[in-house]
Amino acid sequence: MDYLKTTQIIIRPVDTILLDIFSFIKTNYNINIYNSRVLEVGSGTGNKTIELAKLFKSYYSIESDYTLYNIQTELLKEHNSNVKSFNMDFFVFAISIPKKFKLIYLENVIHLMDINLFFYYAQNILDSSGFIIIKTPIPKPFGWGNNEFNKSSEQFNISKWKKFKNKLLDNYHILDNSPNLINKITNEFFIYFVFLF
Repeated sequence: MDYLKTTQIIIRPVDTILLDIFSFIKTNYNINIYNSRVLEVGSGTGNKTIELAKLFKSYYSIESDYTLYNIQTELLKEHNSNVKSFNMDFFVFAISIPKKFKLIYLENVIHLMDINLFFYYAQNILDSSGFIIIKTPIPKPFGWGNNEFNKSSEQFNISKWKKFKNKLLDNYHILDNSPNLINKITNEFFIYFVFLF
């Protein structure tokens, strides 16, 4: 795969805020989340998946973009990872894989999905007392960073992002099994939403 030969993919360490969230879940809900089945939605090249997956008993990842999925597959092989990786859309995965997950994790992808549909399908594949962690970037006045791509990127438009965030917070409760927003953590670049079903 030529792309892999010419591009250096840096394996990212586990996000320390995520580790704090996992600790929070274990302490406050008496759930050993590390001994669980986890689903990462929108796993991209897998550069953040490699180290994160090592923490859990069973780790699944889905990536709908074929090129990113192929890169991820090669990366997972290189690192002898036991991640079960799928090239499919979340909604297709949710209706075709008869598994239940204790945790569904999304990073930088929720803005590309229909929020109401996401929560509807997510509740069907979550274990009882399951968690969803959504990590999404906070846009800066001129985009996320100072390059032209981000300045013109719709997903980093502040007013649209605020509407999106409000929709996320206001609309997840329409479900029969309404989740609780148990934690919201913000740093300079990201906001983390933690939902308990």
